[in-house]
Amino acid sequence: QGDLHAASAAAVGGLDGDREAVLVDEGEHLLGARDRLERAGRERCPDLLGDDWSAASVREAAANLTKDPDRPFAEALLDQRVMAGVGNVYSNELCFVFGRRPTAPVSSLADPLRLVQRARDMLWLNRSRSNRCTTGNTRRGEQLWVYGRAAEPCRRCRTTIEVDDSGDRIRYWCPNCQTA
Repeated sequence: QGDLHAASAAAVGGLDGDREAVLVDEGEHLLGARDRLERAGRERCPDLLGDDWSAASVREAAANLTKDPDRPFAEALLDQRVMAGVGNVYSNELCFVFGRRPTAPVSSLADPLRLVQRARDMLWLNRSRSNRCTTGNTRRGEQLWVYGRAAEPCRRCRTTIEVDDSGDRIRYWCPNCQTA
């Protein structure tokens, strides 16, 4: 373990495109998400883009997700101890796809296994893209359902997308499509 004074910070792109500061050790090796969690003394969790992803990983992530049924859905998705890889963009988009407001309790989700697999699919399909796409439409400005679209019409129902930026993470949702 290197001296913290000898380590330097570097900005790298997160899986959801957010920028985050990570420590670089003296050998200039970036510490990955799983390494950072392990170094912090936390348990390993299923990594949505990990080489070891399997059916058991899906079950483990779903079990982690539902451990606290009263927890807000978006908060649980962002918890890297639940499953590694979901950032704020994907959290908002998954809430939309599953018809849940970011503040809805995890218990409102009917099929956590399906949610975990969809999260994996979203990240996997976007792993090599420079612009994330969750709608299936790769045309510029049409790639995301709700994220970054405050006051714009919902792509499904034309209701105005709402936003809440009062917390640690900004949240977007369609009040008509995301009723639970």
